[in-house]
Formats: sequence, structure tokens, C-alpha cells
Amino acid sequence: MLSDVIIANSFDLFMLATGLASYLFLFSARNRWKAMHGSNKQWHVQHKEKMLDPNPSTTPKYNQQQYETLLSMHVANHEHAKAQCLIASMQEEDVALGEEAMNSALTKCICSEDTRMASLLESLGLGNFRTDTTYSLLIKALSASHQQARDIVEEVFDRPAGSVFSFDLVMSILGFCRISCLDRPTVDDLLERINTTDVDVLCEFIHFYVDSNQFEKACDVFELNFATFFENELGEDTERRLLQAALKCGRLSVASHLFETSQWNAARHVVTIQRWWKRASRGIPKGSREREVGEILGRLAHVFNERFPFEEESDADSSDESTVFLGDDDDHDCADDSDFDSDYDENNWSCDY
Repeated sequence: MLSDVIIANSFDLFMLATGLASYLFLFSARNRWKAMHGSNKQWHVQHKEKMLDPNPSTTPKYNQQQYETLLSMHVANHEHAKAQCLIASMQEEDVALGEEAMNSALTKCICSEDTRMASLLESLGLGNFRTDTTYSLLIKALSASHQQARDIVEEVFDRPAGSVFSFDLVMSILGFCRISCLDRPTVDDLLERINTTDVDVLCEFIHFYVDSNQFEKACDVFELNFATFFENELGEDTERRLLQAALKCGRLSVASHLFETSQWNAARHVVTIQRWWKRASRGIPKGSREREVGEILGRLAHVFNERFPFEEESDADSSDESTVFLGDDDDHDCADDSDFDSDYDENNWSCDY
């Protein structure tokens, strides 16, 4: 009778066994999940207790990686109070923030324009291990707070003489000086300190001076680094803007040189250049203007002669066999002009000078 019951209810017994096996599998998986995440949960609980504990001496200590993870979370969520408390704890325990973590946090502050958070990060700092990348990000993140950005720039200028400035760091300082009119003289100090021959960096200085209507200084950068620009040509936009700046401030020698050596596609700007040239020449005395025009025409003639040289045959060469038939000496008439014309057309002669 028992066997008949088992056979009759075999499907129910199979379902019961399947359910029991599934339960055991899920129970085992749950225990493994608790074992894996238990330590992480305990760490967050301890951190929360530490934040609420008024006596920080009784709170547990974390390692550098845990501090960096928590700080990154507070920066992303704009939790200034929590970030300030965490930074104070790091300073108390003398935990240094890694360069990669600092740069990542500063990048988030720049994207979200969170100057307050950037100021908190700057107070944490990197000791004496700040690199050009970190300085560049700090200046960008603190540009809205002029005094703090100014302090960072002064810290950069405290470097030993002959130190190398990266392109990003130079661009950050120029960008800050663009929005802070009081700090524009800082660009002159920067140009003296870097002492570079990088064309891209020098072009950025020219753009800065032209944008800030300091046309004389833009021309000075070009003239003082003429050897560098002679080996590496200016870009079309830089060349055009510098030419116009030279005309506006009356540096006709620079304008003449740029115009004579300009690229072919700069011809479309000739009308604008001529207009500025005419305006700049109004204040020049007549005699001085004539000398300037004479020098310009002389340089243009020199350029033309170099490009299209005129080769005159010597007398010795002219005594050789002539390629032109002049007829008999006693006959000066052309018997048949049509034959001469037809030969000229067939040969398609041209005079190249």
C-alpha cells in the first residue's frame, strides 16, 4: 500500500525535493554574500559612528585608500560638511592624499564649479609633492576665488630659477589672468621665468597680449623670439592677428615683415590690412612716410627678384649661333609676313623672365 501511495504521488515528492534543494542553494549563497560584504558594511558603520562621536580619540582609524574613497564620495555629492570633517581627521592622523586621488577630486570640482570644495581640498594639499598637473587643476578650480588662485600662482613662482613649466600649467595661469584684470602683469613675470623656445607657448602669449589690447608686448614677443619663429612658421590665425596688432600700434616694420612672408591664403585679409595700414600711416610725418614706403618697395623688389630672377645673356654667348633669322644684310624687307606669323603661332614662343 505504501509503494502504491509513493508511486501515485511521485510528482509531488519530486517537487518537494526540488524545493528543498533550491532552498539549501539560496541559503548557502546568502551566507556567502554576507561573508563578502560584511567587512565593507562594518567599515561604513564604523565611519558613521566616527562622524557622530564627539570624541574623535575613540574613533577607529582608516587606511589611505579608505580615506580617498570616502573623500571622493563626498566630493561627488557636494557634501562639504562631511568632507571638511573627513579632511580634519586625515590631518589629525597625518594621512596624505595621493596625487591621483587629488587630481580626480579637483577635476570633479572644476566640472561642477564647486569652488568651496576645491578650497577644502587645497587645505589638505600634497605637502611638497605638488606636480604641474595638480597646480594646473588647483588654479582652474580656484579661479573664481581670485585671492586663493593668486596664492597658488605665487607658490608656483617660488620655484627655483630654471624650473620647467608644463604647457597645461602655463595655460592655466594665462586663463586665470584673462578673467582677473589685476593679475595681468603676472603674465610678464611668467614669460620671463619660463624662458621657453616652444612656438605653441609663445603663440599663446601673443594671443593673450592681443586679446588684452597690449599690442606692443605682442610685437615684442615676436621680435625677441624671431629666431624661433623663423624656424617654425606662425599659424595663419596668429600671423593675421599679430599683423593687425602691429598696424594698430604703429610697428610697421613688424607688419611689413609679416605681410611679405605671409601665407598664400592670407590674401583674403589684404583689404583689412590695407585699411589698418592707412589708418596707422596718418600720424607719420611725410618724410618718414616716404622713407617707410621706399624701404617697403625695396624689400618687395628684392623678394620679386629672388622669385623671378632676370638672366641676361653675356656677349660671349650672344656670338654663338643665333636662333632668330634676321635675313640678309642688304635686304631689310620681310618678303612674307604671313609665313613668319604662322611659324610664330606654330612654335608658340613665350618669353620667360
